[in-house]
Amino acid sequence: MTSLLENANVRVQEPLTTRLGNLSVPLRRSAVSGGERTQVARDPLPQASPDKLDRPRDPGPKQMNLPGVVSRARSVPGGKRFTFDNFVVGPSNRFAYEAGWAVANDRRGAYSPLYLYGESGLGKSHLSGAMGHHIHGRKPTTQIIYTTAEEFVNEMVSGIRKKEMAAFKEKYRRRCDILFIEGVDFLIGKEKTQAELSHTLDHLSHLGKQIVLTALDPPYELPHMSDGLRSRLAGGLVVDIQPPDRETRQRILHHKAALEGVTLPEDVLALLASRISGSVRRLEGILINLVAKSSLLGRPIDLDLAQETIQSFQVEETQRVTIDGIQRLVAGQYHIQIDQLISRSRRRSICFPRQMGMYLCRRFTGESLDTIGRAFHRDHASVIHSIAVIERQIREKARVRREVGFLARKLGMDVSV
Repeated sequence: MTSLLENANVRVQEPLTTRLGNLSVPLRRSAVSGGERTQVARDPLPQASPDKLDRPRDPGPKQMNLPGVVSRARSVPGGKRFTFDNFVVGPSNRFAYEAGWAVANDRRGAYSPLYLYGESGLGKSHLSGAMGHHIHGRKPTTQIIYTTAEEFVNEMVSGIRKKEMAAFKEKYRRRCDILFIEGVDFLIGKEKTQAELSHTLDHLSHLGKQIVLTALDPPYELPHMSDGLRSRLAGGLVVDIQPPDRETRQRILHHKAALEGVTLPEDVLALLASRISGSVRRLEGILINLVAKSSLLGRPIDLDLAQETIQSFQVEETQRVTIDGIQRLVAGQYHIQIDQLISRSRRRSICFPRQMGMYLCRRFTGESLDTIGRAFHRDHASVIHSIAVIERQIREKARVRREVGFLARKLGMDVSV
Protein backbone atom coordinates (compact mmCIF):
# COMPACT_ATOMS: atom_id res chain seq x y z
CA MET A 1 0.00 0.00 0.00
CA THR A 2 1.55 3.25 -1.08
CA SER A 3 2.20 5.98 1.38
CA LEU A 4 -0.93 8.10 1.56
CA LEU A 5 0.07 10.89 3.89
CA GLU A 6 3.59 12.17 4.35
CA ASN A 7 4.50 14.95 6.78
CA ALA A 8 0.80 15.77 6.94
CA ASN A 9 1.07 18.10 9.93
CA VAL A 10 3.29 20.58 8.04
CA ARG A 11 1.35 23.25 6.10
CA VAL A 12 3.16 23.92 2.83
CA GLN A 13 2.03 24.79 -0.66
CA GLU A 14 3.43 21.87 -2.59
CA PRO A 15 0.67 19.51 -3.77
CA LEU A 16 0.46 16.11 -2.11
CA THR A 17 -0.81 13.20 -4.12
CA THR A 18 -1.69 9.58 -3.52
CA ARG A 19 -2.29 6.64 -5.82
CA LEU A 20 -5.72 5.04 -5.84
CA GLY A 21 -5.48 2.25 -8.36
CA ASN A 22 -4.16 3.95 -11.51
CA LEU A 23 -5.47 7.38 -10.52
CA SER A 24 -3.29 10.12 -9.02
CA VAL A 25 -5.40 12.08 -6.52
CA PRO A 26 -4.29 15.34 -4.85
CA LEU A 27 -4.56 15.35 -1.07
CA ARG A 28 -5.31 18.50 0.93
CA ARG A 29 -2.84 18.83 3.76
CA SER A 30 -5.12 21.06 5.75
CA ALA A 31 -7.72 18.32 5.81
CA VAL A 32 -5.67 16.26 8.20
CA SER A 33 -3.43 18.74 9.95
CA GLY A 34 -3.67 20.83 13.06
CA GLY A 35 -6.53 21.04 15.56
CA GLU A 36 -7.51 18.71 18.35
CA ARG A 37 -8.99 16.12 15.96
CA THR A 38 -5.85 15.50 13.97
CA GLN A 39 -5.86 11.93 12.65
CA VAL A 40 -2.39 11.79 11.11
CA ALA A 41 0.75 11.77 13.22
CA ARG A 42 3.90 13.65 12.23
CA ASP A 43 6.01 10.61 13.04
CA PRO A 44 4.86 7.08 12.15
CA LEU A 45 3.53 5.16 15.12
CA PRO A 46 5.53 2.17 16.29
CA GLN A 47 4.66 -0.81 14.17
CA ALA A 48 1.98 -2.99 15.66
CA SER A 49 3.53 -6.20 16.86
CA PRO A 50 2.49 -9.16 14.72
CA ASP A 51 2.58 -11.36 17.77
CA LYS A 52 6.05 -12.63 17.04
CA LEU A 53 7.56 -15.48 19.00
CA ASP A 54 10.54 -14.59 21.18
CA ARG A 55 13.56 -15.56 19.15
CA PRO A 56 16.78 -13.76 18.23
CA ARG A 57 16.82 -12.63 14.64
CA ASP A 58 19.61 -11.43 12.43
CA PRO A 59 18.17 -8.48 10.50
CA GLY A 60 20.87 -8.90 7.86
CA PRO A 61 21.46 -6.37 5.09
CA LYS A 62 18.74 -4.00 3.97
CA GLN A 63 16.11 -5.95 2.06
CA MET A 64 15.68 -5.22 -1.63
CA ASN A 65 14.00 -6.35 -4.81
CA LEU A 66 15.74 -9.47 -6.01
CA PRO A 67 16.76 -9.86 -9.63
CA GLY A 68 15.65 -13.02 -11.37
CA VAL A 69 18.24 -15.55 -12.40
CA VAL A 70 17.60 -14.59 -16.02
CA SER A 71 15.64 -11.78 -17.59
CA ARG A 72 12.42 -13.74 -17.82
CA ALA A 73 12.29 -14.48 -14.08
CA ARG A 74 10.30 -12.04 -12.00
CA SER A 75 11.66 -10.21 -8.99
CA VAL A 76 10.54 -11.51 -5.63
CA PRO A 77 7.27 -9.62 -5.05
CA GLY A 78 6.33 -6.85 -2.70
CA GLY A 79 9.53 -4.82 -2.38
CA LYS A 80 10.11 -3.71 1.20
CA ARG A 81 6.49 -4.44 2.12
CA PHE A 82 6.70 -8.22 1.86
CA THR A 83 8.87 -9.01 4.88
CA PHE A 84 8.38 -11.16 7.96
CA ASP A 85 8.21 -8.05 10.14
CA ASN A 86 5.24 -6.78 8.15
CA PHE A 87 3.35 -10.07 8.30
CA VAL A 88 0.76 -9.91 11.07
CA VAL A 89 0.47 -13.33 12.69
CA GLY A 90 -2.74 -14.81 14.07
CA PRO A 91 -4.32 -18.23 14.60
CA SER A 92 -5.29 -18.47 10.92
CA ASN A 93 -1.76 -18.11 9.53
CA ARG A 94 0.66 -18.93 12.37
CA PHE A 95 1.60 -22.38 11.02
CA ALA A 96 2.32 -20.92 7.56
CA TYR A 97 4.40 -18.13 9.12
CA GLU A 98 6.47 -20.58 11.16
CA ALA A 99 7.02 -22.83 8.15
CA GLY A 100 8.12 -19.87 6.04
CA TRP A 101 10.46 -18.64 8.77
CA ALA A 102 12.01 -22.10 9.07
CA VAL A 103 12.60 -22.31 5.32
CA ALA A 104 14.10 -18.81 5.24
CA ASN A 105 16.59 -19.83 7.93
CA ASP A 106 17.72 -23.07 6.30
CA ARG A 107 15.78 -25.31 8.68
CA ARG A 108 14.43 -27.13 5.65
CA GLY A 109 14.45 -30.84 6.37
CA ALA A 110 11.10 -32.19 5.20
CA TYR A 111 9.84 -28.71 4.27
CA SER A 112 10.60 -29.02 0.57
CA PRO A 113 8.40 -28.56 -1.22
CA LEU A 114 6.57 -26.11 1.01
CA TYR A 115 3.05 -25.88 -0.40
CA LEU A 116 0.95 -22.91 0.79
CA TYR A 117 -2.72 -22.79 -0.14
CA GLY A 118 -5.71 -20.61 0.63
CA GLU A 119 -8.05 -18.09 -0.95
CA SER A 120 -6.75 -14.99 -2.70
CA GLY A 121 -5.47 -12.13 -0.60
CA LEU A 122 -4.57 -14.07 2.56
CA GLY A 123 -0.79 -13.66 2.42
CA LYS A 124 0.64 -16.47 0.27
CA SER A 125 2.59 -14.05 -1.94
CA HIS A 126 3.60 -12.02 1.13
CA LEU A 127 5.17 -15.08 2.75
CA SER A 128 6.88 -16.10 -0.50
CA GLY A 129 8.32 -12.62 -0.83
CA ALA A 130 9.39 -12.56 2.82
CA MET A 131 11.22 -15.85 2.42
CA GLY A 132 12.96 -14.67 -0.75
CA HIS A 133 14.07 -11.35 0.72
CA HIS A 134 15.25 -12.90 3.98
CA ILE A 135 17.25 -15.60 2.19
CA HIS A 136 18.82 -13.04 -0.12
CA GLY A 137 19.69 -10.86 2.87
CA ARG A 138 21.42 -13.77 4.59
CA LYS A 139 23.08 -15.23 1.49
CA PRO A 140 23.20 -12.73 -1.39
CA THR A 141 24.77 -15.26 -3.77
CA THR A 142 21.78 -17.63 -3.52
CA GLN A 143 20.23 -18.21 -6.94
CA ILE A 144 16.51 -17.56 -6.48
CA ILE A 145 13.88 -17.97 -9.16
CA TYR A 146 10.45 -16.52 -8.48
CA THR A 147 7.84 -17.13 -11.16
CA THR A 148 4.19 -17.98 -11.65
CA ALA A 149 2.80 -21.16 -13.13
CA GLU A 150 1.54 -19.16 -16.10
CA GLU A 151 5.01 -17.74 -16.75
CA PHE A 152 6.49 -21.23 -16.39
CA VAL A 153 4.07 -22.48 -19.07
CA ASN A 154 4.77 -19.55 -21.39
CA GLU A 155 8.52 -19.95 -21.00
CA MET A 156 8.31 -23.66 -21.71
CA VAL A 157 6.18 -23.11 -24.83
CA SER A 158 8.64 -20.50 -26.03
CA GLY A 159 11.51 -22.91 -25.42
CA ILE A 160 9.81 -25.60 -27.48
CA ARG A 161 9.03 -23.23 -30.36
CA LYS A 162 12.55 -21.79 -30.44
CA LYS A 163 14.17 -25.17 -29.81
CA GLU A 164 15.71 -23.82 -26.62
CA MET A 165 14.49 -26.40 -24.12
CA ALA A 166 18.06 -27.16 -23.10
CA ALA A 167 18.42 -23.57 -21.86
CA PHE A 168 15.03 -23.80 -20.13
CA LYS A 169 16.07 -26.95 -18.26
CA GLU A 170 19.47 -25.49 -17.46
CA LYS A 171 17.82 -22.48 -15.82
CA TYR A 172 15.29 -24.33 -13.68
CA ARG A 173 17.34 -27.41 -12.80
CA ARG A 174 20.98 -26.32 -12.59
CA ARG A 175 20.97 -22.56 -12.03
CA CYS A 176 18.44 -22.53 -9.21
CA ASP A 177 18.94 -22.92 -5.48
CA ILE A 178 15.41 -21.94 -4.45
CA LEU A 179 12.36 -22.10 -6.71
CA PHE A 180 9.16 -20.17 -5.97
CA ILE A 181 6.13 -20.91 -8.19
CA GLU A 182 2.89 -19.03 -7.53
CA GLY A 183 -0.52 -20.31 -8.59
CA VAL A 184 0.16 -23.91 -9.59
CA ASP A 185 -3.61 -24.23 -10.15
CA PHE A 186 -2.88 -22.76 -13.60
CA LEU A 187 -1.33 -26.08 -14.63
CA ILE A 188 -4.68 -27.87 -14.39
CA GLY A 189 -5.23 -29.81 -17.62
CA LYS A 190 -1.78 -28.95 -19.06
CA GLU A 191 -0.28 -32.43 -19.23
CA LYS A 192 3.03 -31.64 -20.93
CA THR A 193 3.83 -28.80 -18.57
CA GLN A 194 2.88 -30.96 -15.60
CA ALA A 195 5.31 -33.62 -16.79
CA GLU A 196 8.11 -31.06 -17.20
CA LEU A 197 7.47 -29.56 -13.76
CA SER A 198 7.45 -33.05 -12.22
CA HIS A 199 10.90 -33.74 -13.66
CA THR A 200 12.11 -30.31 -12.49
CA LEU A 201 10.87 -30.88 -8.95
CA ASP A 202 12.43 -34.34 -8.89
CA HIS A 203 15.78 -32.94 -10.00
CA LEU A 204 15.78 -30.09 -7.48
CA SER A 205 14.67 -32.39 -4.66
CA HIS A 206 17.45 -34.84 -5.48
CA LEU A 207 19.97 -31.99 -5.19
CA GLY A 208 18.49 -30.86 -1.89
CA LYS A 209 17.19 -27.54 -3.25
CA GLN A 210 14.28 -25.66 -1.71
CA ILE A 211 10.90 -25.47 -3.48
CA VAL A 212 8.00 -23.21 -2.45
CA LEU A 213 4.61 -23.47 -4.21
CA THR A 214 1.30 -21.68 -3.75
CA ALA A 215 -2.25 -22.41 -4.91
CA LEU A 216 -5.89 -21.84 -4.05
CA ASP A 217 -6.52 -25.48 -3.17
CA PRO A 218 -4.58 -28.37 -1.61
CA PRO A 219 -2.87 -30.78 -4.03
CA TYR A 220 -5.41 -33.57 -3.64
CA GLU A 221 -8.24 -31.22 -4.72
CA LEU A 222 -6.63 -29.99 -7.94
CA PRO A 223 -8.62 -31.43 -10.89
CA HIS A 224 -6.92 -32.77 -14.03
CA MET A 225 -3.56 -32.95 -12.32
CA SER A 226 -1.39 -35.99 -12.98
CA ASP A 227 -0.97 -38.38 -10.09
CA GLY A 228 2.79 -38.00 -10.35
CA LEU A 229 2.77 -34.22 -9.99
CA ARG A 230 0.08 -34.30 -7.33
CA SER A 231 2.15 -36.67 -5.21
CA ARG A 232 5.20 -34.42 -5.60
CA LEU A 233 3.24 -31.32 -4.61
CA ALA A 234 1.97 -33.11 -1.51
CA GLY A 235 5.32 -34.74 -0.76
CA GLY A 236 6.59 -31.98 1.55
CA LEU A 237 4.80 -29.68 3.96
CA VAL A 238 1.25 -28.65 2.95
CA VAL A 239 -0.03 -25.64 4.88
CA ASP A 240 -3.47 -24.01 4.84
CA ILE A 241 -3.95 -20.24 5.34
CA GLN A 242 -7.42 -19.24 6.53
CA PRO A 243 -9.06 -15.78 6.60
CA PRO A 244 -8.06 -13.78 9.70
CA ASP A 245 -10.37 -13.64 12.69
CA ARG A 246 -11.72 -10.36 14.04
CA GLU A 247 -8.90 -9.74 16.50
CA THR A 248 -6.26 -10.37 13.85
CA ARG A 249 -8.09 -8.12 11.37
CA GLN A 250 -7.99 -5.31 13.92
CA ARG A 251 -4.27 -5.77 14.45
CA ILE A 252 -3.70 -5.86 10.69
CA LEU A 253 -5.53 -2.55 10.24
CA HIS A 254 -3.61 -0.95 13.10
CA HIS A 255 -0.31 -2.22 11.74
CA LYS A 256 -0.90 -1.03 8.18
CA ALA A 257 -2.19 2.36 9.33
CA ALA A 258 0.88 2.76 11.54
CA LEU A 259 3.17 2.04 8.60
CA GLU A 260 1.56 5.01 6.82
CA GLY A 261 1.75 7.30 9.85
CA VAL A 262 -2.03 7.27 10.27
CA THR A 263 -3.73 7.09 13.66
CA LEU A 264 -7.02 5.21 13.65
CA PRO A 265 -9.25 5.64 16.73
CA GLU A 266 -9.98 2.41 18.56
CA ASP A 267 -13.70 2.58 17.84
CA VAL A 268 -12.99 2.98 14.12
CA LEU A 269 -10.59 0.03 14.20
CA ALA A 270 -13.20 -2.11 15.95
CA LEU A 271 -15.90 -1.13 13.45
CA LEU A 272 -13.79 -1.84 10.37
CA ALA A 273 -12.60 -5.18 11.76
CA SER A 274 -16.16 -6.27 12.52
CA ARG A 275 -17.64 -5.20 9.17
CA ILE A 276 -14.87 -6.06 6.71
CA SER A 277 -14.09 -9.77 6.71
CA GLY A 278 -12.32 -12.06 4.30
CA SER A 279 -8.93 -11.25 2.83
CA VAL A 280 -6.20 -8.90 3.97
CA ARG A 281 -6.48 -7.23 0.56
CA ARG A 282 -9.99 -6.07 1.44
CA LEU A 283 -8.72 -4.55 4.67
CA GLU A 284 -6.06 -2.65 2.74
CA GLY A 285 -8.73 -1.45 0.31
CA ILE A 286 -11.02 -0.06 3.00
CA LEU A 287 -8.09 1.65 4.72
CA ILE A 288 -7.02 3.38 1.49
CA ASN A 289 -10.61 4.51 0.88
CA LEU A 290 -11.02 5.81 4.43
CA VAL A 291 -7.79 7.84 4.50
CA ALA A 292 -8.35 9.25 1.02
CA LYS A 293 -11.90 10.27 1.88
CA SER A 294 -10.70 12.02 5.03
CA SER A 295 -8.09 13.93 3.05
CA LEU A 296 -10.21 14.89 0.05
CA LEU A 297 -13.28 15.89 2.05
CA GLY A 298 -11.41 17.57 4.88
CA ARG A 299 -13.06 15.41 7.52
CA PRO A 300 -11.59 13.70 10.58
CA ILE A 301 -11.44 9.92 10.68
CA ASP A 302 -14.28 9.05 13.03
CA LEU A 303 -17.16 6.60 13.23
CA ASP A 304 -19.40 8.61 10.90
CA LEU A 305 -16.80 8.71 8.14
CA ALA A 306 -15.97 5.04 8.70
CA GLN A 307 -19.65 4.08 8.34
CA GLU A 308 -19.96 6.04 5.09
CA THR A 309 -16.76 4.51 3.73
CA ILE A 310 -17.88 0.99 4.58
CA GLN A 311 -21.21 1.54 2.86
CA SER A 312 -19.69 2.92 -0.34
CA PHE A 313 -16.94 0.28 -0.28
CA GLN A 314 -19.44 -2.56 0.01
CA VAL A 315 -21.65 -1.09 -2.73
CA GLU A 316 -18.60 -0.97 -4.99
CA GLU A 317 -17.75 -4.58 -4.15
CA THR A 318 -21.22 -5.75 -5.13
CA GLN A 319 -20.29 -4.78 -8.70
CA ARG A 320 -17.49 -7.35 -8.72
CA VAL A 321 -17.93 -10.93 -9.84
CA THR A 322 -19.19 -13.01 -6.92
CA ILE A 323 -20.66 -16.47 -6.51
CA ASP A 324 -24.06 -14.97 -5.66
CA GLY A 325 -23.93 -12.81 -8.78
CA ILE A 326 -23.08 -15.77 -10.98
CA GLN A 327 -25.88 -17.83 -9.46
CA ARG A 328 -28.41 -15.06 -10.17
CA LEU A 329 -27.15 -14.61 -13.71
CA VAL A 330 -27.14 -18.32 -14.57
CA ALA A 331 -30.56 -18.93 -13.02
CA GLY A 332 -32.02 -16.00 -14.95
CA GLN A 333 -30.49 -16.94 -18.29
CA TYR A 334 -31.58 -20.58 -18.06
CA HIS A 335 -35.04 -19.67 -16.69
CA ILE A 336 -34.80 -21.54 -13.40
CA GLN A 337 -34.93 -20.52 -9.75
CA ILE A 338 -31.80 -20.24 -7.60
CA ASP A 339 -33.33 -22.82 -5.25
CA GLN A 340 -33.44 -25.23 -8.19
CA LEU A 341 -29.88 -24.34 -9.20
CA ILE A 342 -28.49 -25.39 -5.81
CA SER A 343 -30.92 -28.29 -5.30
CA ARG A 344 -30.17 -32.02 -5.59
CA SER A 345 -32.14 -32.32 -8.84
CA ARG A 346 -30.46 -34.35 -11.61
CA ARG A 347 -32.75 -33.14 -14.38
CA ARG A 348 -30.79 -32.02 -17.46
CA SER A 349 -32.51 -28.62 -17.41
CA ILE A 350 -31.16 -28.08 -13.88
CA CYS A 351 -27.90 -30.04 -13.92
CA PHE A 352 -26.28 -28.27 -16.88
CA PRO A 353 -26.90 -24.71 -15.58
CA ARG A 354 -25.54 -25.84 -12.21
CA GLN A 355 -22.37 -27.16 -13.85
CA MET A 356 -22.08 -23.94 -15.83
CA GLY A 357 -22.44 -21.89 -12.66
CA MET A 358 -19.70 -23.79 -10.85
CA TYR A 359 -17.40 -23.49 -13.87
CA LEU A 360 -17.93 -19.72 -14.06
CA CYS A 361 -17.36 -19.35 -10.32
CA ARG A 362 -14.09 -21.22 -10.53
CA ARG A 363 -12.92 -19.24 -13.53
CA PHE A 364 -13.90 -15.71 -12.54
CA THR A 365 -14.19 -15.41 -8.75
CA GLY A 366 -10.89 -16.85 -7.51
CA GLU A 367 -12.81 -18.77 -4.84
CA SER A 368 -11.62 -22.19 -3.73
CA LEU A 369 -13.33 -25.44 -4.68
CA ASP A 370 -14.48 -25.80 -1.10
CA THR A 371 -16.17 -22.37 -1.11
CA ILE A 372 -17.85 -23.00 -4.45
CA GLY A 373 -19.03 -26.42 -3.30
CA ARG A 374 -20.66 -24.96 -0.18
CA ALA A 375 -22.45 -22.32 -2.26
CA PHE A 376 -23.94 -25.00 -4.55
CA HIS A 377 -24.46 -27.59 -1.77
CA ARG A 378 -21.95 -29.93 -3.41
CA ASP A 379 -18.77 -31.69 -2.38
CA HIS A 380 -15.33 -31.23 -3.92
CA ALA A 381 -15.70 -34.15 -6.31
CA SER A 382 -18.93 -32.72 -7.73
CA VAL A 383 -17.34 -29.32 -8.32
CA ILE A 384 -14.32 -30.88 -10.02
CA HIS A 385 -16.59 -33.04 -12.19
CA SER A 386 -18.74 -30.03 -13.18
CA ILE A 387 -15.70 -27.99 -14.19
CA ALA A 388 -14.39 -30.91 -16.24
CA VAL A 389 -17.75 -31.36 -18.01
CA ILE A 390 -17.95 -27.72 -19.09
CA GLU A 391 -14.28 -27.62 -20.13
CA ARG A 392 -14.80 -30.71 -22.30
CA GLN A 393 -17.96 -29.31 -23.86
CA ILE A 394 -16.21 -25.99 -24.57
CA ARG A 395 -13.70 -27.94 -26.65
CA GLU A 396 -16.30 -30.07 -28.39
CA LYS A 397 -19.44 -27.92 -28.78
CA ALA A 398 -19.62 -24.50 -30.40
CA ARG A 399 -22.96 -23.85 -28.68
CA VAL A 400 -21.41 -24.21 -25.24
CA ARG A 401 -18.50 -21.97 -26.23
CA ARG A 402 -20.98 -19.30 -27.28
CA GLU A 403 -22.95 -19.64 -24.04
CA VAL A 404 -19.82 -19.34 -21.90
CA GLY A 405 -18.71 -16.30 -23.88
CA PHE A 406 -22.14 -14.69 -23.54
CA LEU A 407 -22.29 -15.26 -19.78
CA ALA A 408 -18.71 -14.04 -19.35
CA ARG A 409 -19.57 -10.78 -21.12
CA LYS A 410 -22.64 -10.39 -18.91
CA LEU A 411 -20.28 -10.62 -15.94
CA GLY A 412 -18.09 -7.93 -17.47
CA MET A 413 -15.41 -10.50 -18.32
CA ASP A 414 -15.12 -10.21 -22.09
CA VAL A 415 -12.73 -13.09 -22.68
CA SER A 416 -12.27 -15.62 -25.41
CA VAL A 417 -13.13 -19.27 -24.75
